[in-house]
Amino acid sequence: MGRHRMRSVDDQVKHMTRKLNLSDDQQAKLKPILEDQRTLMEQIRSDSSLSRDDRFSKMKSVHENSMGQIKSILNEDQQKKFEQMQEKRREHMGHRGPGNGPSDTPSQPQ
Repeated sequence: MGRHRMRSVDDQVKHMTRKLNLSDDQQAKLKPILEDQRTLMEQIRSDSSLSRDDRFSKMKSVHENSMGQIKSILNEDQQKKFEQMQEKRREHMGHRGPGNGPSDTPSQPQ
């Protein structure tokens, strides 16, 4: 039924704040990580010189790097919840191949 609508960075921050009970300081650190991730993903998507596999590989790398940065600002309990959110997202999305690319949102849709 078409592409998944991407949430705005502000919506992502609000969603993660609700799910993980983020402090103001954590929210302030999270937003630039998500903004950088979005910018990089858009650059990769628009790079027509990349093959589908290369595009997928680069997007996956950006996503994994962002997830590591996000986890570093979370406390232990929040990290566990974040991992659960990621697992639900992976289950919801199923096994995506290079033709579909990874989602650039770090949280699952509601």
